[in-house]
Amino acid sequence: RSLERYGTPSAPSELHQHNCLVTDYENIDYSAYWAYQKNDVMEPVSVSGNIRAGDSGMVKDMVVAGCGISSFPIFAIKKELESGELVQLFTDFDFPSVPMYMVYSSRKNLPPKLKVAVDFLAECLEPLTAMR
Repeated sequence: RSLERYGTPSAPSELHQHNCLVTDYENIDYSAYWAYQKNDVMEPVSVSGNIRAGDSGMVKDMVVAGCGISSFPIFAIKKELESGELVQLFTDFDFPSVPMYMVYSSRKNLPPKLKVAVDFLAECLEPLTAMR
C-alpha cells in the first residue's frame, strides 16, 4: 500500500524519499542507518520516518498495514513474504552478516541439558544462513 502510493524505490539510495519505519534497539546506536552490501561494498543509508518504536513486531504490523517501509531479517517476515503481504526490496543487495555467539563456561564436562540446547540452537539457526 505504501509502495502503491509513493512508488517502489529501485535502490537503497532512494529510501530518503520514503517513510521508513525504524525499530529502536536498546544499546544499539545505528537504527537510523540501514546498511546494504553489494559486490563487497558496504552502503550505509540514512533513514527516517514518522515512526520509531522499540517493538519490531509493532513495526512489522505497521508495514503490513501500509504505513511505510522497514528493514527486517528475512526469517522474521518469511510468512508475510510467502503470503504476499510484504514484498522484498533490493534483492540484488545483501545485509552484512551479524555474528551470533553462545557463551558458556567450558566444553569440558558440558552438562547434558546445555549440550542439547547448543545442538538445538545450531540446528534451528543453520537454515537461516540459506535465507540470505
